[in-house]
Amino acid sequence: MAVVTLQQNWPQIYYGETVTLRCQIMGDGNTEWEYEWETPRRYAHEKHSEYLVTSATSYYSDYRCKGRHKTELYSTEWSDLFTLTPASKPKAQLRADKRTIPVGGSVTLTCSVSPTSSGWTYYWYRGEKTSDPLTTQDAAFLSNEEISVSQGGRYWCRGGRGQPVYYTEYSDVVVTNRAVVTLQQNWPQIYYEETVTLRCQIMGDGNTEWEYEWETPRRYAHEKHSEYLVTSATSYYDSYKCKGKHKTERYSTEWSDPFTLTPASKPKAQLRADNRAIPVGGSVTLTCSVSPTSSGWTYYWYRGEKTSDPLITQDAAFPSNEEISVSQGGRYWCRGGRGQPVYYTEYSDAISIDNIIPNRAVVTLQPSWPVIYGGEMITLRCEIKDGGDTQWEYEWNTTSSNKLPEQSEYSISYAFPSHSGTYRCRGRTNNTKHSSTDWSEPITLTVSDKPQPVLTVSPSWLSPGDSVTLNCEVEHPSAGWRFYWYKAVPKQSGFSYSYVLLPDSLNGTEQDSYVILGQTRTAGYMCTAGRGEPVYNTHLSGPDFVWSADFHSSASVTVSPNSVQHFTYKSVSLNCEGNSSEWRMRTFSKDSQQKSLPCSYWGTVTGSTCNLYSSGQRAAVYWCESGSGEFSSAVNVTLQNEDIILVSPVHPVPEGGSVSLSCKLRRDTLVSNVFFYRNDELIQNDTRGELNISAVSKSDEGFYSCRHSQQVSAQSWMSVTGSRPERSSSPVHLIVGLVCGLLLFLLLLLLYRYRPSKALSILYSGHVQVTKRAVVTLQPNRSETYYEETVTLTCEIEDGGDTEWEYEWFTSSSSTTPKTRQYTIEHASSSVQYKCKGKMKNAQQSSTGWSDAFMLMPSQKPQPVLTVSPSWLSPGDSVTLNCEVEPPSASPSPSGWRFYWYKAVPEMSDSYYNYVLLPGSLSGTEQDSYVILGQTHTAGYVCRAGRGEPVYYTCYSQPKFVWSAGFHSAASLTVSPDRVQHFMRDSVSLSCEGNSTRWRVRRFSKADTLTECSYWGTMAGSICNIDSYGNNAVYWCESETGQFSNAVNITGHSDVILVSPVHPVAEGDSVTLGCMLRTGNFPSGVNFYKNGKLIQNDTRKELTIAAVSKSDKGFYKCKDSRQGWEGRMSPESWMSIVMMAASGPESFPFPVLLVVGPVCGVLLIILLLLFVCCNRKSKDLRFIRSQSTNQSSVIDHVINQDDTWHREYASSHQGDVCLEEPKNDESGVVTYSLIEFKNKKDVNNEPEDGSVYSNVKIGSAAGMSSSAAVDEMVYSEVKPGTALGGDAA
Repeated sequence: MAVVTLQQNWPQIYYGETVTLRCQIMGDGNTEWEYEWETPRRYAHEKHSEYLVTSATSYYSDYRCKGRHKTELYSTEWSDLFTLTPASKPKAQLRADKRTIPVGGSVTLTCSVSPTSSGWTYYWYRGEKTSDPLTTQDAAFLSNEEISVSQGGRYWCRGGRGQPVYYTEYSDVVVTNRAVVTLQQNWPQIYYEETVTLRCQIMGDGNTEWEYEWETPRRYAHEKHSEYLVTSATSYYDSYKCKGKHKTERYSTEWSDPFTLTPASKPKAQLRADNRAIPVGGSVTLTCSVSPTSSGWTYYWYRGEKTSDPLITQDAAFPSNEEISVSQGGRYWCRGGRGQPVYYTEYSDAISIDNIIPNRAVVTLQPSWPVIYGGEMITLRCEIKDGGDTQWEYEWNTTSSNKLPEQSEYSISYAFPSHSGTYRCRGRTNNTKHSSTDWSEPITLTVSDKPQPVLTVSPSWLSPGDSVTLNCEVEHPSAGWRFYWYKAVPKQSGFSYSYVLLPDSLNGTEQDSYVILGQTRTAGYMCTAGRGEPVYNTHLSGPDFVWSADFHSSASVTVSPNSVQHFTYKSVSLNCEGNSSEWRMRTFSKDSQQKSLPCSYWGTVTGSTCNLYSSGQRAAVYWCESGSGEFSSAVNVTLQNEDIILVSPVHPVPEGGSVSLSCKLRRDTLVSNVFFYRNDELIQNDTRGELNISAVSKSDEGFYSCRHSQQVSAQSWMSVTGSRPERSSSPVHLIVGLVCGLLLFLLLLLLYRYRPSKALSILYSGHVQVTKRAVVTLQPNRSETYYEETVTLTCEIEDGGDTEWEYEWFTSSSSTTPKTRQYTIEHASSSVQYKCKGKMKNAQQSSTGWSDAFMLMPSQKPQPVLTVSPSWLSPGDSVTLNCEVEPPSASPSPSGWRFYWYKAVPEMSDSYYNYVLLPGSLSGTEQDSYVILGQTHTAGYVCRAGRGEPVYYTCYSQPKFVWSAGFHSAASLTVSPDRVQHFMRDSVSLSCEGNSTRWRVRRFSKADTLTECSYWGTMAGSICNIDSYGNNAVYWCESETGQFSNAVNITGHSDVILVSPVHPVAEGDSVTLGCMLRTGNFPSGVNFYKNGKLIQNDTRKELTIAAVSKSDKGFYKCKDSRQGWEGRMSPESWMSIVMMAASGPESFPFPVLLVVGPVCGVLLIILLLLFVCCNRKSKDLRFIRSQSTNQSSVIDHVINQDDTWHREYASSHQGDVCLEEPKNDESGVVTYSLIEFKNKKDVNNEPEDGSVYSNVKIGSAAGMSSSAAVDEMVYSEVKPGTALGGDAA
């Protein structure tokens, strides 16, 4: 068999290449053959076994052969076709291991043919392709494919093989020279408008036979020089490139990498001095520098003006380029310069160097108190000792953050902590600008927080005839303080007090003590201290009390059981009685850290009764405070942990009366002797168990205790009242009686003597003081005034008759006072005392005395508390909003509040809400409650109150919510997994759906209060993902269109959970409840409970209800059925049932419709008549009706939203500023809607069934009359089931 093969062992033949084909006769080793070839063009009767293809030019050329035996005359068959497939002529590829020949080094070049093919010999060229190939004299031949060259230039290569030689295409050129742009000046930073020179360097070639080409930001610069001058570097990030063209070998380098000039702003020199004052015979060293640090600068120095000539060696000593030493005072400047032409920096700031003069500066503080407090007015003064008549200018230096004036005094009208620091000063003479004193010794100013004095009252308990001593302690008592003393009067609401100045305390007392004589009843006191002009007052001290045990009918406290000592865990009641309908109970004990606390801190309040129930031992004083400002008697009550107590009366025992003391055990009865002690002395030992004193005397007063067996009670004091004083031989009482009688007689004579003189009394320097009394009253007469409220004080002259008066006012503030009867204070902001007096117009030298001081003490701006009831909606529920502000308007002293009601509308741009006034709330309502009918969806509400003219508004209340579990398409929330209970740290997803593209998910919990998804999860579009659940909370969605979704309860647990639906179940549907463990499965059955009762116990592990009815709603839980596994029980979850919507005429039988129809018609007529009547009388509507939709009944059992709130809404006022306010204008300009229900027909567009059309006018409420608010109506469609004032969704 004949076979055609290729003589050359080449995997690839190329176009135009010469190859030899060989015909081999397989299986015969002799050569007695002649051959015949068949080529693409002809038969070739060649006798040789080889066939030469001189130029392979055709693609897919076929060749075959056969052999004819020379002797035996037979032929082989034609061989199989051999196809030649020549590829296009290849191109050599040249690579260099680097493009730059280092000094004394070389570059390795590698030549190859791709695709890989064998038999190639490589030829190398330098310069032009037509030159002769390189030899060993030109390069080092490392291998057939590699050479090493040490001379720069343009290199080529190609491959060749066969005979005649078949050459590849030449490779691309490789240039071993590289161009690099460098900066001629070795400066790390170039500055704006500076002149610099760029240099183009050809790397790897030492000769200079190059021409250069530059590419600049604006044009090609065909420069033949290696340097390029940038005359003014003005643009940021300008790039420059260059390349070289060899003069003789006519090849070019590649473009260099771009060199970017980044000029910085013109720098400013910085000048420093080691001293600002030149000592006598000395000098000062000045240092000039440029920042950021850069090289090449020469520094130029100036004195006086910048335009003067630079200083030379005759003017100063030049220790170095950057420093000079000067001995002459003046203003010095410097700047730097470099380059050619010189590029200058900005001038430095000037430094004034002064020659020291001998006068000494001293800083003084006025007033010179050791400690200054925040808010005080102080003055720092710079005094020049022995300054004579010299005119001075002043300079201050301080470590505080404040800038001081160039004056001798620095007055601080209101000291802040930022004023703390050291202060020093110096003086400079006017006639010689650069002569000054040395700096004064520094004075340290420390501004502390406003102090609060500490009041102590002695004694704590009153005895007959006792005086009460008040001591007011404040830091640094010798620092100019005067002390003001107040009596605490219980306020009508809340737990605070108002304060009334005690006599002779208007201008304060120098002494820090104050004695009260004749005090017989329980009372509270406070003090404050003031100093300076105007007076700077400290905070008020905390209240301290003196207690009286004396019983009086106008205000008293009784204890039931009537004993001082009581057992813990036993109920004790304290009841307030007297001439008041409003009471509050307060207590004081060491456990309360010396503070008086209301009953709600340690008991429960029912009317005027406080019920104690404590598990811990407690000893305290209790008393009542009435709404009319009275204090009751005080009682000591102790709660004992011991098993024995002494039963003794809680009130003092009247002298001559009888009393019985007894001993009582917690659990047992008395079976043996009982020992009674008075002042630790045994007074009775028998089995009676009681100590009876039939006629009590003063000698029976003391500490009593009892003992039974080994148990001893605590001691209790028994007080005795009504004792008569013992007879005395001293004539004190006789003398006092005679003196008092004589004084009374003289007083009567004086009154008789001056009776015709129109009650003119004491004469002082020609001025007559009339006895008529001036009184300051507050208009309106409110029990409380608030920060920034406007109030009016009136000066009333009692029994002033028709006399014409002029008025004079005095105030403890720095305000200018009027001469009129009324004094209006706008924006009351601090506690100030006011007094007034009247002068008769017809007798200018006759005036009343000053009135008693009226203390105006504005409280912080109030924040009302809004409550919403119920928290969860059931079908048909009305929603009641209650807004409580202190004091309530129902108090005896009317506060005049009107209430404004708002709906909270979600604002997506931040985490807050916009507030929209509810209907009928434009002018506020007198009532502090507001009812919304027909609310069906989740909604948020806010309230505030206002009073006076102009209206003074409280802060806004915190928003409160009413939640609905009802599902609706406009805004809905779904939970995945769909269940109420989840395992702690499991992932939970909450998805918002409805008519919006932007959502946020919020939750309300006792732990975190009101927060949104970003605080405890991640929000992805409309889905909130909680990676690790761990909070029991109510969740809902809020949309950018202002809608609220349904709300859901979700709880987290650790071990076992009940699987129950998170949404209400429709009546008639089926539902399946399950039980799930965090790990593993229940080995046996599961018990299911409803409302605590077992309803299923088998192995199914699921509870299925095929057709749910209303009776199936309730609390469900599950538990492992095995005994002893009480811990494996799930918490309870509420399952709510929602009624199916009625459909078709079968939903209501005919008789029902027959009754309901006429009734509804009559009611509709009545409502329309009422609406027309009310609309004529007033626009102030409070009740809003809308059609209710059936909705699930969800029990409010998870979250109480009156608990703590998140910082987003907490503390709506701090100090005197409301922190969280809505975005509508404070002036009351709000959005309002006037709605008039009409029927509207449109033949082209029939409304949907049940639609109601209304006229809606949107506008501003400020300054708009009611008539202006009803024109230009706009129709809008209102769906039934929505409520104005309810949910707008």
